[in-house]
Amino acid sequence: MRTSDIPRKEVRRLRFGFTLLELLVVLALLGLATAIAMPNLERLYAAATRATERDHVLDQVAALGRQAVLDGRAYVVFGNSPSVDPSEAARFAEYETYLVDVPDGWRLQFDQPLVVLANGVCLGGALTLSREGEEAVRVELVPPYCGISAGA
Repeated sequence: MRTSDIPRKEVRRLRFGFTLLELLVVLALLGLATAIAMPNLERLYAAATRATERDHVLDQVAALGRQAVLDGRAYVVFGNSPSVDPSEAARFAEYETYLVDVPDGWRLQFDQPLVVLANGVCLGGALTLSREGEEAVRVELVPPYCGISAGA
């Protein structure tokens, strides 16, 4: 049926599109759904970021043996504390100090300095990786290649 076949009165009653009220209701529902979902999405994003940062640090530690072989150098890692006890530094003078890239807000602490020989052999040890307000991750480094074993 063509619009020319419909009486003029009837043509005015045909509606195309949405009313302003319908659009406002849809926008209000979208706003409500967003308000409910956003806090969960923010927490999910923060948790994924923390896990990625933690894994990045642990991957660096696990790769120290390979890095020592590639560089042909023996390394010692003290953690990311700003200062090292001078007597401890003197004890490991024949090793090059290796700095692990630790993201802001994280603290990397070894029970004893981690030594990796030039042939890639790791002497083992344990580390604690922590972030303020969260539970610390304790990791055992298993010789000879600093294999990571969770929960010491």
